[in-house]
Order: sequence, then C-alpha cells, then structure tokens
Amino acid sequence: MEKAPTGLRKRICIIGETNVGKSSLFNALLQNKTSIVSDTAGTTTDSVSKAYEILGFGPVIFCDTAGLNDNTPLGQERERATLDTLKISDCAVIVRQSAEPNEADKRILSVVQERRIPFIIVYNKCDLYTPPVGTLQVNAKTGQGIDEVIEALRKALTGKQPERLLDGLVHAKESVLLVMPQDAAAPVGRLILPQVQTIRECLDKHAIVGGVTPEELPDALKKQDYDLVITDSKVIKEVLSVVKPTQRVATFSVLFAKAKGNFETFLKGVDVIDTLQEGDFVLIAEACSHTTIEDDIARTVIPNLLKKYTKKTLNIEFSKGRKLPDDLSKYKLICQCGGCMLTRMGMLHRIESAEAQGTAITNYGLTITKCQMGDIHRLTF
Repeated sequence: MEKAPTGLRKRICIIGETNVGKSSLFNALLQNKTSIVSDTAGTTTDSVSKAYEILGFGPVIFCDTAGLNDNTPLGQERERATLDTLKISDCAVIVRQSAEPNEADKRILSVVQERRIPFIIVYNKCDLYTPPVGTLQVNAKTGQGIDEVIEALRKALTGKQPERLLDGLVHAKESVLLVMPQDAAAPVGRLILPQVQTIRECLDKHAIVGGVTPEELPDALKKQDYDLVITDSKVIKEVLSVVKPTQRVATFSVLFAKAKGNFETFLKGVDVIDTLQEGDFVLIAEACSHTTIEDDIARTVIPNLLKKYTKKTLNIEFSKGRKLPDDLSKYKLICQCGGCMLTRMGMLHRIESAEAQGTAITNYGLTITKCQMGDIHRLTF
C-alpha cells in the first residue's frame, strides 16, 4: 500500500467549517490517530495527508484540511489553502454537523461543482441533531457509519482509476526499448519513477521490454528491431540521430504529459518558444523538491537550451513543490515538469491556472525536443 507512488493515488479531501469533526473523521477512516483532535475551533492549521488503501478501488490519499468560517486574517489564509487542496482533489468528503448548509458549505459546493469533483456529504455528530433522512450519518468518535462512508467513497471514485501512460501506443507481444541515461541525475541503485512506471505498464500490457543507456543504443538496434523506443528527453537528439527515420520514438515526459495533462495545451505552449522576445519571463516549474546538481535539467539544461535556441536574454525563474506562484501573468511561458508526483487533477489545476491568467504552458520533454530538433513532430504521440 505504502509503495504506490503519490502521483498514482487519488486524493480525497475532507473539508467543512471549523469544529465539525473533520479530524475525528479523518482518524476514524484511517483507523489511526493521525490528526490532532480538540474541541477548540481551528486546531487543524495545515493540510495533513495520509496514504490508504480502499479495498475494491485501490490506493488513495486522505487529506485533512483546516476549517472554513474562521474570519480572522490567519483563518482566511487557511481557508485559501484548504480550497487550493480541494481544487486538486479527485473526491471531496464534505463534513457537516447541522441539517442545513451554511455559507462554508455553499463555498465548498461552488468549487466542487465548478471543477466537477465527485463528492459525498457526511453528517457528523449525528447524535446531537436530526440529519436529513437518507443521508450519510456518522459519529466519528465511536466509529458509527464509517463503513458506509468508505462504501460511498468507493462508488464516488468509480471510473477514477490511475491514468495509463501507454494506452494506444503499446500492445501485447510488441517490443519496447527504454533509453535511460545513468548520469549524475540518476539515483544510485534505483531507477526514477517515470522509468519504473513505464516498465510496469509494459509488463501489464504483456509487452517485451528492455532497457539500455544511450551508449549501448546502437548495439541494441543492431540486434533487433523495436516497435517503440522511449527515451529520456535529455538525450532525444542523440537517440534520433541513431534510430531509423521510420522508428517510432516517444519520451517519458510526453507520456506523462498525455496521461496527466491537457496535451493539446502543451503542444500549443511549445510553439510560444518561437515568439519569445528579449527580456520575456519564463517560469520553470518542478512539482517535487530535490537537491540541485551541476547539470540539473531544470536549473541548467532547459535554461541553456532556451537561450541558445531563441538567441534572446530571457528572465528565467523557478518554482518547486505542489503550488505555482499566485501571479502567473508576468510569464510568457511556463515550462512544467512531467509531473510524476502530481495527480491528473493537480496537473490540470496548474494548466487551468496558467490559462486563466493568459500564460502559455508546455512541459520539459516538448521544450527540450523543440530546442534541440527545431520540431516536436518526429515524436510519437
């Protein structure tokens, strides 16, 4: 259960006004005291997340959030963070402790309806009032109704299985070769998540999968033909110079862009590179945090490629973590990582935030291919 990658888990947001028992419900669902529970309103100040397995569905992440309707300045900041968590969630558990919806409930419903997020409404502390007939009624402290909540979540999440990377590209018995540089960026003793997920999906599809470093690629191609070659974007130019012109070639980054985001938006975004002007601002966005190495793809490789291709002095800025800067309007282009640590909802939220502010967005793999090859249509989409 704990080994399922974060990006493959569906995110369930537990949300409601202050002191309705969200943390008690969170702990009851997990059967573990993970969140601090108190009668004092506003005890939960930041989102708390915990991985879990819903039998009959699969791996999820439960997120306990700060309560709404705290009108202090700090409370308003917490509410904003809570709604940000909701916007990247795949399902919402709206917790109430009264029969009638209040203003906080209405704000929550506005977000889930606008973003078409599946949700369930749970009436907690049901021993203190009379909830509407036919609703989910729980007492999180005693565990009453928890099984019914899990079953409701299982139904709400139906059709929300993890996105597939290779659908339409790889079929049973086909041969796939992965080109995986083992350079300073490669972790010692293990493969990076996109490589692992691609290998696993090849196996799930009963394809024949192998792997080489770029140095061994010519020898591998002499020994047999492959239905598809999938490469790290950093060596796309080297790979395309070795394979046959008719060879189907994809990149890990493009696979993730198709599975997690709006690929057409990324394709439009990469064309903006040709329009960049002197002094334009470009944001390079990483969804995870890690130490920076000398030849870092975000901090070094992509900035150098952009400057060389455009022949312009660009103002390049960087962001790390799950959240983009609030103000994206100054950027002409956002170059987003593949998002292996993001869920699809998380990636779509980034895309929608950029589009709402009139900022183009593309991803690492398309940017690297464009800057090295001048065109991205040699890739297999």
